Amino acid sequence: MVATMAKETKRPPRDIPIGLVGSMSMITMIYCLMALALTMVVKYTQIDINAAYSVAFEQIGMKWAKYLVSVSPAISLQPTKNFLVLKTSSLVCFFFFFFSSVEYGITTLPFSCRNS
Repeated sequence: MVATMAKETKRPPRDIPIGLVGSMSMITMIYCLMALALTMVVKYTQIDINAAYSVAFEQIGMKWAKYLVSVSPAISLQPTKNFLVLKTSSLVCFFFFFFSSVEYGITTLPFSCRNS
């Protein structure tokens, strides 16, 4: 999402690499902290590879957290899906405008060649 918002920045050559490196650094740090927390809760040999956190919470007696961990990804992915739908619709509008301008001869010569 950082790279698709390039038009919104004031200085793209400086801001986009900072945004990409910053977001990847934060994601890596959160991933490492979550893995550390999981291994501190449950022994390494008892971690279930299919549902690590929900099974770990169930093993320590926190059944409510098991359901919270299971539902959270569905809730957190909703804004991403909304963004992708909006981005796709803007691309569809762009291609519709581009091909309609080809039809009326508005675009440059290489794109306006068509069969008669």
